[in-house]
Amino acid sequence: MLVAQISDIHARPDLSSLRTLERAIAWLKTFRPDALVVTGDLVDDGWRQGYRLVAESLRSLDCPVHLLLDQVGCRNGSALLSTLETMHRLPLAILCGHVHRPAIGRLGSIPVQTCGSLCLPNPLLLEGRADLSVIDAPSFLVHEVSDGRLVSHVVSIPVSDRGA
Repeated sequence: MLVAQISDIHARPDLSSLRTLERAIAWLKTFRPDALVVTGDLVDDGWRQGYRLVAESLRSLDCPVHLLLDQVGCRNGSALLSTLETMHRLPLAILCGHVHRPAIGRLGSIPVQTCGSLCLPNPLLLEGRADLSVIDAPSFLVHEVSDGRLVSHVVSIPVSDRGA
């Protein structure tokens, strides 16, 4: 099964992030995933018209679209880990968004991966280092789930139509 994941569209009146969404959707139409999962924020500052424009774009895909929006950071990771450890079968991974950059880590023995954003990425924050400037392109993930395995790929999106 091929599952695409886009995160943090942050549609706004200048339409820049909607243009990025359209480039992502054009690629996804060619790729033809089995499903799309959308994480993070759809619009900036409650821009109502943005919700309609995002919905129109997402409806153009020929696959189920699942919205998992506005995730607030997990404030109690140890409780989540305790819950997961009591499960008969651990998840293959925890996949999320809302961080505005791709990152990979672990919660106990479970891989955790955040999806990049369609809006401008957040800076790379490393303990003891000053904020580094952002040079990352907007991106999303493609997850391949097969025979109990998960492989995730980062797909970068050009910031402009040039070279797309």
